[in-house]
Amino acid sequence: MQLDLGEEKTVAGIAIQPRKDLVTGVQQYVKTYTVSTSHDGTSFTNITGVYNGHQAQTIVDNVFPECVRPRARYVRIYPQSWNSHMSLRCDVLISDLKPPNSAGQQGISVYGLGKRLTIENKNATGKFLSITNIGADDTGASLVLWDNPTDLATQWYIMDIGNGQYNILNAKSLKCVNVSRHRMGYGANVLQWDNPKSPETRFSIKTLNGGAIAIDEAVTIESCYNSGKYINAIFGHKDNGTQLLLMGEVGNWATQWIIRVANDSGTSSRL
Repeated sequence: MQLDLGEEKTVAGIAIQPRKDLVTGVQQYVKTYTVSTSHDGTSFTNITGVYNGHQAQTIVDNVFPECVRPRARYVRIYPQSWNSHMSLRCDVLISDLKPPNSAGQQGISVYGLGKRLTIENKNATGKFLSITNIGADDTGASLVLWDNPTDLATQWYIMDIGNGQYNILNAKSLKCVNVSRHRMGYGANVLQWDNPKSPETRFSIKTLNGGAIAIDEAVTIESCYNSGKYINAIFGHKDNGTQLLLMGEVGNWATQWIIRVANDSGTSSRL
């Protein structure tokens, strides 16, 4: 498999995810693989080592040591062994970040998904945006609050797609936060869906004073598809399993979120 990063970046590692055959139920995954990189897509250089994949339905990050992180545009992954079938989804980990802003806060990734993040509801302290109890393959299920920030189900990649808009991808399912296409008013459902190019998956994330997205600072998450509506914990509830809806009360704490770098987060990454 070959990936084109669009321009040269510092390649810091690889993340891979398996698949499950929906007919037979058999897990299909890569057990081991090697990696090579290239500046021009023609001449490739091997990165030393054979890297372990997985034994179960989960994402596995392999972060390269600082001393062996090449600058490259093209990345190839060569599976060496696998279970049932040579199936994987992959992600190139990139160590390039925006410099800190004037307040000394580290920016979101210049190019790609950034570090894994948690998104905590300001009204429900200790409860986070999550797909817990939904299932990674359950497309169309409503997102919830849950109190398990160390679980991949409650960790997210925030992908800058330009024009002040972001995709929010779950670290376990790699599906996007999505709003209902069919319900435009208050109370529209907030779902997970496998459609990162769809307008329903685009959000404007700003601080309460209208500033750019920032780590460790309260923000609102406004739907770009359903303008003026914000991701909200339904009616201010604070329990595990509380569903999320789109509402318009931007001053309500249930519509405010705090984004933090997740504990044991991987290096900045790009799909």
